[in-house]
Amino acid sequence: MMIEKIYQIEELSDLESYLKTFANQDELRENLFNEFLSYADYKNASDWNKAVRLCECLAIVGWGEKEPLQAIKGQFFNGSPMTYFKDKFSNRHFVDAIWSKRKLGVTMEMGRTSYFKSPNQNTTQATILWDYPTFENIQDIKLLTQRNWFEKAPIFICPYFESSYPNSDFLEDELVKLQYIIHQSMLPKNYCKIINYISFTLNLSYPSRKDKNGIILYPCHYVIFNSIDNRKQEERLLKSIYSDDEVHKNGYNAVTRFKYSNFMKKTGIAYIDLFLEKEFSDLSQNEQKAKLAEYFLIAIKTFAQKYHKKLNYPFDVMIADFEKVLQLWLNKV
Repeated sequence: MMIEKIYQIEELSDLESYLKTFANQDELRENLFNEFLSYADYKNASDWNKAVRLCECLAIVGWGEKEPLQAIKGQFFNGSPMTYFKDKFSNRHFVDAIWSKRKLGVTMEMGRTSYFKSPNQNTTQATILWDYPTFENIQDIKLLTQRNWFEKAPIFICPYFESSYPNSDFLEDELVKLQYIIHQSMLPKNYCKIINYISFTLNLSYPSRKDKNGIILYPCHYVIFNSIDNRKQEERLLKSIYSDDEVHKNGYNAVTRFKYSNFMKKTGIAYIDLFLEKEFSDLSQNEQKAKLAEYFLIAIKTFAQKYHKKLNYPFDVMIADFEKVLQLWLNKV
């Protein structure tokens, strides 16, 4: 009866009120988690939406000793819907699907569905990339995404980037280490859930290179300016320094150091892109880390300055904690 009830409750506030009526929260959590496992291997839109609702419930009552997951409906590069579960490190868990839109609804695409082994699973199923078995099951149902989120460190730094000069390749491992320190040091209890996380993505300049098929790809070199209002201004700025031939040959792109997205209250997420010129990769590894630490801190302070009046959030605490994290990362051997 409890499970059927939670599928019927639409509003998050009503769902939270209902879940708090249960005296034994540990038993409730276990029942919700067991139900979630039955839909983590979803086969259609209805299954996925039930998994989303169960993740919302577990975000309210807590995941206990299990790995907390977020159920996300995103968009694949071709515009098709995609659904997946991720943890606090953005690792994927369970079924990861790309969907096809049909006249009568949506269905998971055969040959584009993956399964990721999870510490939460109760089976021996191994990771299968792209070829996890699925069948056409068209349903005229809107795919949902989780509306609340489990508590996590408020800063996420994506460790992956498209490419780089060889002297900057080491940064992927270093950013994994930095994110680990963030999660160990920036404890969610010290903040509040208004912000889900602030996500950093690095964009490094890189030379021409070959892809996996041996095709030579053009280089990309970022040229940093204080401000750029539009595409025409970007072109004018580049032409004031380089010829058209130089721009094409060297892949010059006029950018600002930071690109900030708007903070989305619905998801609690803000995105910050950090652009780095070729000269950055000419620095020593320690100098590159020091520069990144400087840029990360500037970006967080800028974000806090913009939103400190709009969001009731302990930005001072977050900034102070982040400064300590960056110092620990710089001093870590």
